[in-house]
Amino acid sequence: MEYPFCEYYRIAGVAIRVKSNSEQTIQRIRTVFPGYLSVPPCPHPITYLVERSNGKGTFQNSSYLLRDGRGKLYCETVGAVDLIPCLERLVLFRVLEELKHLFQIHAGAVERGGKAVLLPAPAGSGKTLLVLGLVKSGFKFLSDDVALVDMEKASLQPFPVSPVVKGYAFSLLRELDLSIGADIYRNPLDGEKLYYFNLTDISPDPVGLPSSVRFIFFPHHDPAVESCLRPVSRAEAAARIIENSLNFDTSADCFLDLVTRLVAGTDCFDLRFKQIGEALRIIAEVSLGS
Repeated sequence: MEYPFCEYYRIAGVAIRVKSNSEQTIQRIRTVFPGYLSVPPCPHPITYLVERSNGKGTFQNSSYLLRDGRGKLYCETVGAVDLIPCLERLVLFRVLEELKHLFQIHAGAVERGGKAVLLPAPAGSGKTLLVLGLVKSGFKFLSDDVALVDMEKASLQPFPVSPVVKGYAFSLLRELDLSIGADIYRNPLDGEKLYYFNLTDISPDPVGLPSSVRFIFFPHHDPAVESCLRPVSRAEAAARIIENSLNFDTSADCFLDLVTRLVAGTDCFDLRFKQIGEALRIIAEVSLGS
């Protein structure tokens, strides 16, 4: 099989090449990694091959084979709604593997004026919704799901992949007026709808710069409770950040020192909220009122 169509990306310094036998497929994949297109091509890229096996079908109903650079089959999908999430998952897992020297936190993050707001929390807590709302209100995007921390300066590094909202939370976006323009795909593991957002549809200049953490909020969305903000100690914040780390165990001693430096000088809070707008108001009042 020949793959005449090819594009290169550089994601957080990691070189990625995607090749396909379908130009339309390459163009659609580009929407998932906006801002990462690399010209000229990156040296020594990690390669993925996307084979569209039904050339006469539409982009949506064709079947696809996803392989690594040596031709090893990762998965076969029926329809583009499954292809994009599969490819994105493979690429991001590999990128994070290459970035294991950075401390990785399951967290959203934004910055304004060089002061970062960190939102560590497990899946389903509302991180992505909060990040989207904060970016719309003027904050700069750093991450919606995985926050990267530099070892030397203990600063957050931008990791601006396309934010993804799962189907069960999409109705909450109406409060933010961000539903228009989202690309809809499907999680191949459970069939749940996935909504991908292009950051430039939310803000013309959405991505922030490396920033020191000034505020830490541990968000938890619960429609059954009234919104509540509770201060927590830096020691508790450090422990909860470690709980939400993706790679703490790989270098516990070094990362423990890093977490200590990360929380130094921060104000930390537990944030339970019923409505997205309430949480956004609280975060803005605290972080901008200091």
